[in-house]
Amino acid sequence: MDAAKRLDRRRLEPNLLLHEPFVGHLEPENRPFHRARAHAISILCPPHARISTFPIAVRFSREARLSGNLFAMQIVLVRHADAEPESSTTLADFGRALTPLGRRQARDTAVWLASSLTAPLHLFLTSPLVRTVQTAEICAGALPGATVAVAEALRSGQSTMAQLALVRGLKSSTALVGHEPNMAELAAALLERRSMPFAFAKGACLLLAASGDEIELVSYRAPFGNVITAL
Repeated sequence: MDAAKRLDRRRLEPNLLLHEPFVGHLEPENRPFHRARAHAISILCPPHARISTFPIAVRFSREARLSGNLFAMQIVLVRHADAEPESSTTLADFGRALTPLGRRQARDTAVWLASSLTAPLHLFLTSPLVRTVQTAEICAGALPGATVAVAEALRSGQSTMAQLALVRGLKSSTALVGHEPNMAELAAALLERRSMPFAFAKGACLLLAASGDEIELVSYRAPFGNVITAL
């Protein structure tokens, strides 16, 4: 892939911009920008395909770096809660709403998240699918002033690289609400792991902290479950 490929800009709803990743075979010392962190990520492929590794810089927004917010930034990854089967809606997979269990799961996660954050969180970015939007809305309801916006990069089946680009553009602590296996793959990439030792349970929440040039696990919790603080 051409290292000088132009960054694509996609509009989110409402009035947010997603910057696609700058992907190229550039040595770290040749990159013209200051990076919060840079590492090689193995792109997961089907068993019959070759696994390729691309150097990719996951750097945060200029505003976050200059203001010092990076050192206090928290990144929250949430999988949508339990949802109805496709047969329950005429909108197929897109329109699947949360079940009563799913709403309880989301409320439980919302209460835990509100008590676990150490930095203000005012934005939930979510996949456009109904079950993720509903999960985001319930979680945001537990945090004063939090709003919800749709990010196409979090739609089911999107690439980890597109989601890393979304993380890279964050200006403050933000929650990302999406699907599985996307959330586990994104978590593994951010933590520089080949894979996570678990799949995200429905309604589960992973809390990460960006400190200096590192992203570290703070805690993971499935609804009504115990808190995990180490992998």
